[in-house]
Amino acid sequence: MIGMYCKNCGNKLDDDSKFCEKCGQTISKKEENNNTTSKNTKKSGIELEKEKLEKINKKLKIPYLIIEFVIILLVIFVFMFLFIGTKAMDIIIQTSLISGVIIEILFIIGKLLNKYMTNKRINREKPLAVYTIIYTIIMCIGIIFSCIYIMDNVRAGMVKVDISDFNITKKSEYLYYKTKNGDTYVKISADGTKLLQVYSKENNGKYESSELLVDLINTGHSKVSGSIIPTLEERFKSNLEKIAESEYNKIVK
Repeated sequence: MIGMYCKNCGNKLDDDSKFCEKCGQTISKKEENNNTTSKNTKKSGIELEKEKLEKINKKLKIPYLIIEFVIILLVIFVFMFLFIGTKAMDIIIQTSLISGVIIEILFIIGKLLNKYMTNKRINREKPLAVYTIIYTIIMCIGIIFSCIYIMDNVRAGMVKVDISDFNITKKSEYLYYKTKNGDTYVKISADGTKLLQVYSKENNGKYESSELLVDLINTGHSKVSGSIIPTLEERFKSNLEKIAESEYNKIVK
């Protein structure tokens, strides 16, 4: 509450005083009106909490949540696109959606918790601080998981191999290729969409099949190892030569 003071002697006055008890100075109507205006313009803590609650309720409405979710998706999408480009759009879209949903759910939980705390204060009740602690822990875990998931898929997308880059056309049931140095032989489906076999020359001079490499190439990415794919992709793009089925069969047998 804001107090009044006598302009004549400086004595503190009661809010409803008509004259100063110390010097007898009459209190003018103007001073009373100024005091009343000051009291009315000062908002109470409860009023401020109610205004805060209105803002929270607006942020929990569907249109606001949709806009917020779209912004989150765009941020994640653009971030991944800058690193990966167009060769792994499936990874970018999937990662953006999953991460966006997780982050938006965390934001909604935070708004609901804020609403609970505000309602408690409006009702002059003490909110449970343990809820804030639990939410903070969940929020940190969720954000860390999302960041790891996004970065993991960024790395996967950066090493994704697109067999269409090899410019293979359909001429037979299968297509056979080898690297120029002859240490790798591959068998590809005629439409160029699937790698069927990979035979690589080992230290003992024999050619061994590699199921792992086949899986890595066909799935587009792998969390097992990211170093071997770019090497194989570079060999395919710069050193691949088409060979006859008979030449391929000599190696695999």
